[in-house]
Amino acid sequence: MLLADFHLSTCCCCDPCRCMGRANSWHGAGPMTVPDWSGEAAAALLPGSNYVAFMVKGEQQQAIYVGFNPNPEPCSASLPPPGLRMQWKRLVDTARLPPQDVAVQAGELLHSEYVVAPGAAIMLEAVPRPAAPPPQTRVAVQQASSVYQRMGEA
Repeated sequence: MLLADFHLSTCCCCDPCRCMGRANSWHGAGPMTVPDWSGEAAAALLPGSNYVAFMVKGEQQQAIYVGFNPNPEPCSASLPPPGLRMQWKRLVDTARLPPQDVAVQAGELLHSEYVVAPGAAIMLEAVPRPAAPPPQTRVAVQQASSVYQRMGEA
C-alpha cells in the first residue's frame, strides 16, 4: 500500500473527528513510555528525553509510526508492537542522504528498536511479517537421510 493510500484511509491530520475510536498513541524513547510533556527529564539532561513519537492505526492492522529526535545525540527508540504478524518497515529517515532517505518500495524491515540520528525524523509502516518456511517433518528428514546414505554407498 502506498503512503498516499494510507493517508486517504486514515487522514487524521485533515479531520481529527475521523480519528475517534482509532488506536492512536504517543510514545517516548523508552519501551512503553509516553513523551515527557513537562520538560523535567530534558532539564535533567536525560538521554532521549526530548524524543517524541506517535502511532496512527488504520483499518486491518495498517499502522504508521512517526518519531522526532530533537536531541544533539542519537536516540535509541523502542518501537511499539506494530500488530499481530506485522513488523515495522522504514519509509523515511531524514538523516539519510537522498535517495536512501525515502524507501517506499524496499525499506529495511525493523525489529524492536531504531536509532534516530540527532535532529532527524523517521516514518515507519507496519507490514506483514514474512512467512516462516514450513517446518520439516520427521518423514522429510528420514527421506533426506536415506538419500545421503545411498550417495555415500555409491
